Amino acid sequence: MYYKIHQSGGQTVLAVCDDDVLGKSFSEGNFSLEVSECFYNGWHVSEDQIIPLLEEIPNVNIVGKKSVALAMRLGFVSKESIIIIQGVPHAQVFSIV
Repeated sequence: MYYKIHQSGGQTVLAVCDDDVLGKSFSEGNFSLEVSECFYNGWHVSEDQIIPLLEEIPNVNIVGKKSVALAMRLGFVSKESIIIIQGVPHAQVFSIV
């Protein structure tokens, strides 16, 4: 998995994606998704290494079967909040303060 941490408007956003989707674009119907290296490629880590970041950072943009499955398993993402674009799951979690 790859991840990168962004600061925007006083908020922290964690971007996470699977290895096999980094640098690719997907579109289906009204949806399109670009898994750009500039947004997702910061550090390459294992599932175990990404868990503390998912627990700490309340705003997450996550793409890929393994990454989204991990977020679901940990209870951060529900099945209803996932969209599938060309077979690739994508979810966003944002905390409103």
